[in-house]
Amino acid sequence: MAMQTRLPMGIENFKTMRTDGYYYVDKTGFIRDLLQNMAYVNLFTRPRRFGKTLNMSMLRYFFELGSDSTIFDGLEIAKEKELCEEYMGKFPVISISLKEVAGESFDRAKRILRSVLGDEAVRFPFLAESDKLTETERWQYKKLIVYCPWDVVSYCHALKMEPSTEPQNYWVNTSSNDIIRNFLSKAKTADRNEIEQLINGNSIQKMIRQELTYRDLDSDPDNLWSILFTTGYLTQRSAQTGDLTELVIPNREIQWIFIRQIREWFKKENFYHGILLGLFGNMDGWDVQSNAESGDGYSDISIEIEDQETGIIIELKYAEKAAFDTACREALKQINDRNYEEKLIDDGMTIIRKYGIACYKRRCKVISG
Repeated sequence: MAMQTRLPMGIENFKTMRTDGYYYVDKTGFIRDLLQNMAYVNLFTRPRRFGKTLNMSMLRYFFELGSDSTIFDGLEIAKEKELCEEYMGKFPVISISLKEVAGESFDRAKRILRSVLGDEAVRFPFLAESDKLTETERWQYKKLIVYCPWDVVSYCHALKMEPSTEPQNYWVNTSSNDIIRNFLSKAKTADRNEIEQLINGNSIQKMIRQELTYRDLDSDPDNLWSILFTTGYLTQRSAQTGDLTELVIPNREIQWIFIRQIREWFKKENFYHGILLGLFGNMDGWDVQSNAESGDGYSDISIEIEDQETGIIIELKYAEKAAFDTACREALKQINDRNYEEKLIDDGMTIIRKYGIACYKRRCKVISG
């Protein structure tokens, strides 16, 4: 059954309107008029709710590097072949809306504005590689450092209170980072190796889904990279290549978070992981493997007892705040969701035992499933 075309109540994103089945009154001829009557500055005045934001979104998607040209198929501007060839998808576009810049005081509104400007600025690190820059300009651009507006404002406030105050990592304390912690607990070995690469100053390439909603967070472990990107833990280094985005850690504060917190989360699990490997490694007739690929991922520990045709799968979790039951259930869910038993069955194991183990300080809990 074909999806019914919907009325776009409150929809101000041009791509969303074109791809999600909304009615759209074609205003793309406006792009042709704008290009044929260029001015150094253009001011468009309309009453509220007359589509100003939607038209600005349309302009952004037309001009911006890496935009999807197919969203203009069948529209008026698509008939202008020469204009599309010359201008479509050819420019970095700075797009800023002041709709959310409001506050109970001038200082509050100013902080929000700084945050909006900062969020937009970090989208353009790839400009350092532009062939439009001279070598001198490229060198100067690369020397620029992207600062978090919250850090800058917080440090200025601290200096007013105490002039001798040293800079701190303010941004890390503005959130519990629970979403990131949850995703990292589910990360595969390959993901963890790539995080180590990022910590060491290298880049990785990943497909990013910027349209993710909170309902999608647990639908796919590969959403880890999109979450890290959209929440500011990673940024884009260069222009997008096809479906892949080159990702790096944006600044030293975020690097500190990765090094101190993320490595610490990994080490907590790895500590208990190592203890179990040591215990199981001395069992006669047990083929013990660590982080072996199976099913749709890598199980923490898999064991084959060939003479008994018995396979054992163990998944470990660090139980934050001693939440043993929750961590054990997460571990068993991961075993089942990623089909870790697949390799054991292929190897002839007829009895499969699954264990979720949660550890916290000197205590642990084991649940079989």
